[in-house]
Amino acid sequence: DYNDITNTEGKLYLKFSRSTKKFSGFGGCNNIIGSYSITGSDITIKPSSSKETCPDVMETEKNILSILEKAVEFREVSSSGNEYLSLISSEGSSLLLRLKK
Repeated sequence: DYNDITNTEGKLYLKFSRSTKKFSGFGGCNNIIGSYSITGSDITIKPSSSKETCPDVMETEKNILSILEKAVEFREVSSSGNEYLSLISSEGSSLLLRLKK
């Protein structure tokens, strides 16, 4: 279920709503919001974020936003008893998110 998704370290999170096709979360420094659409295994994500500056995490957050903006595919992955969502960008970069139930 994509209603509550967090990264594997639990510091960053994204919550997806299937009914509204919107999401919100935290990228380590800034709040992230947006909308998404899914067709088969194809995904289009339109994120935006607040504009705080946090030198220690800005590069990570920038990379996360870049993958969200360029995401074209998603896959569900199981490993070691955990379930993950992998978002793959048009450039081949990926973001692995642990599904939290």
